[in-house]
Amino acid sequence: MSNFARLTFGSMLVVLFASAAKAQIAEPPAEALDVMSRYDRAILQQDADALQQILSDDYVLIGWDGEELDKAQIIGEAEGGKFKLDVAKSENSVYRIYGDTLLWRGDWTESGTDDGEPFTKHGVFTTVLAKQDGVWKVISDQVTQRKQNPNIEGIWRMHARMDAQGRRTEVQPNEASSTILKFIPGGKWCVTYADANGGINFHHGGDYVLEENTYVENIGFASESTSNMLGSEFKFHVEVKGDSLIQKGINNSYNEVWRRVK
Repeated sequence: MSNFARLTFGSMLVVLFASAAKAQIAEPPAEALDVMSRYDRAILQQDADALQQILSDDYVLIGWDGEELDKAQIIGEAEGGKFKLDVAKSENSVYRIYGDTLLWRGDWTESGTDDGEPFTKHGVFTTVLAKQDGVWKVISDQVTQRKQNPNIEGIWRMHARMDAQGRRTEVQPNEASSTILKFIPGGKWCVTYADANGGINFHHGGDYVLEENTYVENIGFASESTSNMLGSEFKFHVEVKGDSLIQKGINNSYNEVWRRVK
């Protein structure tokens, strides 16, 4: 996963706030606003030449995963071409001015592909700019990703089962001729196992609760073959990667990989 996202230079901010006079809450100078506009555009376009001009030589990035990168690494990543953005935008910006230093924070959204893998991220960012030799430069960033529930809604087909160590076993050929589908609309779920002749081996479902990556299924209805499960509750850790829903049982053995149908 690319680390090109806004980040912080925390120790610098501590010194900055401790030593600076009272901040002015005001519209930034036109020159600084121009740099901020060009910075958003350079991120979206992964424009290495523009980033070379906008970032200070001592720029430091701490990415989404906490890894620290310098200016040369950021430029190299932009030139590499593996990281592509369709959306990269700042919103709800608030500014604090400390002499020739400007603190810029707000909401940040980016989506695109990283080495071919799609992603979307939402967070809050803090960017620090400073006037160096009369020119505004971006010297540091920070982004904190907001925790969001994974998008599990849709229609899913059983693809594989996993053992306790996470090793996958694809659905066997005789099962592949049948269909195991999971339907997850808002707040509801059901799973249906239809054999190759169109018969229903089992069908059950109910309500679910999703909080971040913890997914809890309650069984409120069931066909005769699984009626013994009525009233049961099953808890899972879930993760969506591309078109796959990875479901790992918590205190149960249902470790499964589902592929999105719709």
